[in-house]
Amino acid sequence: MGTDNLGIDDGWWDIEGHWHHADPHTIGLIRSTLNRHGDGDTPHQGPPLWFVDAGCGEVIGCPATLRLEDGGEVEAVHNLPSDLPIGVHELVPADGGPVTTLFIAPATLPGLGGRRWGVVAQLYAARSHRSWGIGDLSDLRMLGRWVAAHGGSVLGVNPLGEALDVVPREPSPYSPSTRRHVDPLWIDVSDLTGHAGTPPTNGRHIHRDAVWQAKRAALLAGYEAAGAPLGDGDLRHAVFCAVTEEFGCGWLGWPAELRRPDGEAVEKFTADHAEQVGFWRWVEQLADYQLFDVREELRHAGVTLLGDLTVGVDPNGFDAWCQQDTLALDMSIGAPPDAFNPAGQDWGLPPFDPWALRASAYAPLRSLLRSSFTRFGALRIDHVMGLFRLFWIPRGAGPEFGTYVRYRPEELLAVIRLEAARAGAFVVGEDLGTVEDGVRERLASSGIAGTKVAWFDGAPEHWPPSSLGTLTTHDLPTVLGALGGGDPGADPAFAAHLREVLGDGSTGRSDIDQLVEAHRRLANAGSDLVLVTTDDLLGATDRPNQPGGSDDYPSWCIPLPVPLEDLDDHPIAQRIATEMANARPLSE
Repeated sequence: MGTDNLGIDDGWWDIEGHWHHADPHTIGLIRSTLNRHGDGDTPHQGPPLWFVDAGCGEVIGCPATLRLEDGGEVEAVHNLPSDLPIGVHELVPADGGPVTTLFIAPATLPGLGGRRWGVVAQLYAARSHRSWGIGDLSDLRMLGRWVAAHGGSVLGVNPLGEALDVVPREPSPYSPSTRRHVDPLWIDVSDLTGHAGTPPTNGRHIHRDAVWQAKRAALLAGYEAAGAPLGDGDLRHAVFCAVTEEFGCGWLGWPAELRRPDGEAVEKFTADHAEQVGFWRWVEQLADYQLFDVREELRHAGVTLLGDLTVGVDPNGFDAWCQQDTLALDMSIGAPPDAFNPAGQDWGLPPFDPWALRASAYAPLRSLLRSSFTRFGALRIDHVMGLFRLFWIPRGAGPEFGTYVRYRPEELLAVIRLEAARAGAFVVGEDLGTVEDGVRERLASSGIAGTKVAWFDGAPEHWPPSSLGTLTTHDLPTVLGALGGGDPGADPAFAAHLREVLGDGSTGRSDIDQLVEAHRRLANAGSDLVLVTTDDLLGATDRPNQPGGSDDYPSWCIPLPVPLEDLDDHPIAQRIATEMANARPLSE
């Protein structure tokens, strides 16, 4: 195996150990993309960067002035001061050499904070009797209160980033228009004044288009009733929402003059549509306020809100519009063909160009992490292996024509540690699937926890402390779905593996008793943090998402089997919570 000077691999090993040569045409296309800001075979390097662990007085080549990010200045002669604060500073050499962007980050994060348990939810599915057809931020608050009342201390939630405001609305939370802004679909509009329409009811499935149509009407009425106040949300984001609404499509379908966010046409549109832009700024502010209010209440109740950071964004959405110079928009990320997915996977999400990202001093990543840590007390990074390499597919080609492109993991990990440390947050990496040798060890050395799932891993008691343990995920069968056969897409090997792990605890017992026993084993897992899915908590048989399944399967549209108000009296939920609280008391 080889990697060229741009970081492109010439092939890959599949999960069965077979080598696949990358298509030469694919390599040529990727090289062309990576060279777009460079000169020939040398990509644009950008200004010099230096990553230093906090407390290390590294030697410098000549005397320099350190311009700290808080505005202060420090003089250095032979070494960097060992007490430099964490942050992103500037090192200005006295000899007139180039200014270096200096990252001071902790060498590692402190970890998960002891043995704890919690719940992880798909918010859209977690509806209450007062919900408008979909779970909202008030429902998140209700679920967090239940977790706190039953001795849990973490509430995980699906990505809350905003979907592109077009019809049909994207159901998957893993293809957001933006990872930096909260989807207004999650707003609780029930207390807004001025709306006289009929709220949508909780149906058998989630119908996002109908829900959003009703919520948007309520938001507009509330905005007008409040006197059209000037919101202080992100102006550029509000403009994007207004233009999308105007043309009914994402930015790739707009008139050419509007496709650059800093163009004169965008400035003119903003002035000509001031009221519409103002509405969207107010909506963004309301969404942020509601989520912040939930986070703060749960924090005071001892519950950490664990957010979910997707691996990418919709190429037609807000983040891609703003970051088109650092994204490879003619590429898509995915996974190569293997025994589980013979055709491979194309996720339709453009990757960051590693060279352009570095030339920006990782500004888009830093902004993303900061916005995430203002909303969440902890973060799960989806497909964390993407910090090391991503499988690039030329847009329009199949996964069989892709190959891996390398990133600078030590720099990316330092940025993550820096922003997590600022916020006092812990970080979990979703490291399921094919993982290169050494990746998990390098994540662990940064204090980023791994993930263990009962369907794949051995006895929970043997899972490492620095991990998040769970029985299943949103892409896998629920426990009852596998054990009882209610999930026709479940591999029978899953149920067999779980029964083997449970051993004598499963013999002759009902499916529900086995479900509770599986959670007792989870409660006693070696992992410092274990999470129970709301689907398992309520004995659901339908999984949230069926990857690569039939178009008839309502992925991301299946609500929980009962409203949240029924949690307190639900026999399965009570039994599971008791097992968790007994094994992981808060006093620990």
